[in-house]
Amino acid sequence: MIDKKSFRAAVKQVIKENNGSVSVCNQYVDAGGLAFANMRDVKVSWGRDELSLFIPKEITFTVPYRDIVSHSVSPMRKQINIELVGRRLVSIRELQ
Repeated sequence: MIDKKSFRAAVKQVIKENNGSVSVCNQYVDAGGLAFANMRDVKVSWGRDELSLFIPKEITFTVPYRDIVSHSVSPMRKQINIELVGRRLVSIRELQ
C-alpha cells in the first residue's frame, strides 16, 4: 500500500502545474487496451478506496489505491506515472 498523503500531494502538484488541464492515459500493457482523454478543468475525487479524475457527465478515470505499486513525478512536476498491479499504467501529464 502506498502512502496516500504523499500520493495525493503529488497528484495535486501535477494538476496545479498544468493549470487544471491534463491528459490522462490508462494503459493495460499485456492486454493492449488503451484509454486516453484530454481533460480541461479536471475534477478530482479522493474517495476512501480510489482516486477519480473526471469531467462531469463526460468521462471518469479511477485508480484504486490498493492496486498502486509505485508512482513517480517528472522533474518539472508536469507529469506523474502510476504503476498498478496487472501491468497497468496510468499517466497524468500536460496537454500536448
